[in-house]
Amino acid sequence: MTAFICSPTHSVPPIWHGFPAAGNASAFPAWTLATDSGLGHIAANLGVRTISIFGSGDPVVTRPLGPRAAVISEPVHCSPFLKNVCRNRDEPLLCLHAIPDHAVWEAYHAL
Repeated sequence: MTAFICSPTHSVPPIWHGFPAAGNASAFPAWTLATDSGLGHIAANLGVRTISIFGSGDPVVTRPLGPRAAVISEPVHCSPFLKNVCRNRDEPLLCLHAIPDHAVWEAYHAL
């Protein structure tokens, strides 16, 4: 799992792998960008500004819950698929490729 983490002192977010001390709010920075994963859920529950990108998952059912959590997803014909392996052979990972680049920045500014 890879997530981008940005603190108030960073203008370009560094890449970070894995979890900080789970449950320790001080281990999380100002905002978190995650895939549909545990990182997004933990950060959102701790009140960290969180943007979770959903591909094959169903954001209506499994979205992170928190006062400052946003979800980015794009409805496509093969999603939600609810599996970890994409079976769309004609358009692999269409659910992720269909998300426009600007969606992350718009979600960030909305939080």
